[in-house]
Amino acid sequence: PGLMKGYFNNEAANLDFFDKNGFARTGDIAVMNDDGTFDIVDRAKRIGKVLGYQVYFVELEQIVDSFEGVARSYVDILPRLDKDKDTGQLKIDGEMIKVWLQPKPGATVDLTAIHARLEKELVFYKVPKLENIEIMAKPFPETTVLKLDVRAVKETIVEPARAAILAKVSTPATKAPKPVVA
Repeated sequence: PGLMKGYFNNEAANLDFFDKNGFARTGDIAVMNDDGTFDIVDRAKRIGKVLGYQVYFVELEQIVDSFEGVARSYVDILPRLDKDKDTGQLKIDGEMIKVWLQPKPGATVDLTAIHARLEKELVFYKVPKLENIEIMAKPFPETTVLKLDVRAVKETIVEPARAAILAKVSTPATKAPKPVVA
């Protein structure tokens, strides 16, 4: 590992931060490519980084869920695309916040009002663009005890959205390797 040798005179912290093979436990879930490089594909906790700052998804979800007419929301990060200045081709340029929300039956939800409240209550880097707040046509998947099924949401909502964004990038697609928790 090229991160550091360890914490000075703190073996307990070293045991907590490094696994038995000497790899740092960063909370990232990564896949190793055929060429030995790694791609980070998820986080062990529901947090993400935007512009280098940590964003706790539950903070946004609590604000969105407080709106009358919103039954439930889910926040995650997706790749952000930008045009390369030299080639004009789309490239991945960091990550962006995406909010999906489920309205209560028969309710009307004002996305502009939700966006305005997020802008008022949160620091700028935590606020998604208005076009990144989406009303779901169908309810979120739930567990047998009616809790949000996060794994199913990732599989049926987040990953297809991520794949659609990545399909716009002009690099050849490779088969997805099996994730490894770091």
